[in-house]
Amino acid sequence: MMGTTILTSFEMLSGHDLFTADSEIKNIPIICLIFLEFFDNTATDLDLNCQCEILQLCDEAGIDLTKQVKKQVQISEKKINGWREKYKSKKEDFPEADGGNGYKFWAEKKIGN
Repeated sequence: MMGTTILTSFEMLSGHDLFTADSEIKNIPIICLIFLEFFDNTATDLDLNCQCEILQLCDEAGIDLTKQVKKQVQISEKKINGWREKYKSKKEDFPEADGGNGYKFWAEKKIGN
C-alpha cells in the first residue's frame, strides 16, 4: 500500500507539472532517493518492491537520480541501473502480454475486472 501511495503522489505531482527535472520543488530527486533507500534498506520486512517503478517515473520525467546520489543516501548508481533494467524488462519482456508489455497487460487486466 505504501508503494502505491508514493507512486500516486508522484503521478499527482506530474499532473501539475511538478514532477520534472526543473520542478519548482527543488528537492524532488533527493526525496526519490530517500524513498528508494527506505524501500531497499530499512523497510525490507514490509516487502516493498516498487523501486523500479519509482525509477521509471523519474526517468520518464527527465529526473536523473544518478546525478543526485549523495553519501547521505545509501543508493549506488549500480543499484539504480539494476532497477532501470528491471523496469525495462517488465515493460518489454513479459511473456503473457501481447507485445511483451507487462505494465500494459496488468493495467488492461485490472480494468477488465
